[in-house]
Amino acid sequence: MLARVERGELDHSAAAKELGLTPGVWGLWRARQAKGQGKSTVAKRGARKNARGRKADASETARRVAVLERVQAGELNNAAAARELGIKVGAWGVWKGGYLKRTGGGKQGRPPGKAAIRASAPTGGLAGIVAQLEGLQSFGEELKVRVRAMVELVERRLPG
Repeated sequence: MLARVERGELDHSAAAKELGLTPGVWGLWRARQAKGQGKSTVAKRGARKNARGRKADASETARRVAVLERVQAGELNNAAAARELGIKVGAWGVWKGGYLKRTGGGKQGRPPGKAAIRASAPTGGLAGIVAQLEGLQSFGEELKVRVRAMVELVERRLPG
């Protein structure tokens, strides 16, 4: 049947009717057949660069970028920005998030945790630095004592 279609004796819908198939099932069979034989008898769709949604409108993007700059400057909040653009707040949030992700304009990394803040806290001048140094020295001495005790314990329990 496929050979008859390729020769032009039948069109695809007539071939599907003759076989008692729907055109969709006939199309699926042709695609699988062509893939299995390494032929490209079925037209393949080219992959689009922007696979989702419609193509971006440059003027609309520029308009939204201008509003985004005003939002980031603190002139507008997100609700006012969406109202100004004539879109829903959710749509604005989706566009804003996607744009910032694509352009790298969003947050870079995580904010520092409590440990990083404590480590970078001011020490209070020279006296603070000396106190930290003395604390580190006593910690080092205590650590040496504890490590020696663990080594002795292991040697007693596991001789040899």
